[in-house]
Amino acid sequence: MATTTGEARAGLSQPRSIRLPGIVLGVGLGGFVDGILLHQLLRWHHMLTSTNHDHIGVKYYDPHTVSGLEMNTVWDGIFHVVCWIAVLTGLAILYARVTHHRRAVWTSRVLWGWTLVGWGLFNLFEGILDHQILGIHHVHGGPYQAWWDAGAYLLLTRRACRRHPALGWSRWRTAGFLSGTVLLAVALLPPVAPFAHEDFRGHMVQHLLIGMYAPLAFVLAAPVTLLLRALPAARGRQLTAVLHSPPARVIAHPPVALTLSTGSLAVLYFTPLYDATTGDPTAHWLLHTHFLLSGCLFAHVIAGPDPAPSRPGVPARLVCLGVAIAAHAVIAQLMYGGFWVDIHAPIDQVQAGAEIMYYGGDIAELLLAAALVATWRPGHPRTARRAAAAPRGVSTPA
Repeated sequence: MATTTGEARAGLSQPRSIRLPGIVLGVGLGGFVDGILLHQLLRWHHMLTSTNHDHIGVKYYDPHTVSGLEMNTVWDGIFHVVCWIAVLTGLAILYARVTHHRRAVWTSRVLWGWTLVGWGLFNLFEGILDHQILGIHHVHGGPYQAWWDAGAYLLLTRRACRRHPALGWSRWRTAGFLSGTVLLAVALLPPVAPFAHEDFRGHMVQHLLIGMYAPLAFVLAAPVTLLLRALPAARGRQLTAVLHSPPARVIAHPPVALTLSTGSLAVLYFTPLYDATTGDPTAHWLLHTHFLLSGCLFAHVIAGPDPAPSRPGVPARLVCLGVAIAAHAVIAQLMYGGFWVDIHAPIDQVQAGAEIMYYGGDIAELLLAAALVATWRPGHPRTARRAAAAPRGVSTPA
């Protein structure tokens, strides 16, 4: 009996064997909790309850009418079918990989840990896709839906404070995240969103809010640091390994971030891409997603308080920011003069949009420079390296 127990523990001591089934199982179970609790019991939303303000042009089905509720119920059923498939797939992979002592696997903390990871991935993916990119529903639809979507950050804040009460969490960082949420909501909701669809000036206001102002607020909220404090130690080490991986180092390099953020503006406005995105709702919201992610990446590289692998010194980041300021100004001036731009809009709208880009971009970049100075912690790298290399008990000269 002791041998059998030892073999079972040995079989469960290899987390890789149940990592994939645990994640897939967590995705399905997380979907069931979402569908049963929020869709059916609380009835906060259904799959298509926000299609009157969605981003892809889906017909609105009012859940307060019989026909609308029927269509939402059908789509809720499709959602539950996907959850069933995920659960059955996870169980099938689990039973294919665990061939002995299958009863013992259900008491494994490793399995349930990966199940929670899958649940978190479901919430992350579903929140970004359905709530932000597609906009087909929100956690709790209505005038305060953006605040409900921001609840995850506040929950992480509470968890981090409980796990590390001595460290706590800065109220300024929480205020930064909420400010970013407000700026993003202003950009994506009326009256700015309809104005952006009809007028190039509205598009430029929306571009600045999504691509420059909201990312700066989000980055100053230090979401990666918060996540590292909220996660268990093992999960935190895994996240750190991902952040220090070669692909992450390449993406977080200042020239790469500069090309993805400011460099993409030339591609957008000097090619037919802008007109193509205005005529296709999906492409339009993919463009918004690019603005937000590339803006967050650039703000993080320049002045983010979160840890970053191989981040260059302040002089190099200031040079990168200076190049971004110059490129932003040149693109705005070329747009104002009508040189090389490919924007099908009235001239007065294009010129006014160029002015908004020029002056609004300058203000955002000045705020980014101020954030860089505020988060800069002067040090002595050479002294620190000598101290780290010296044996314990041996002092190094100042």
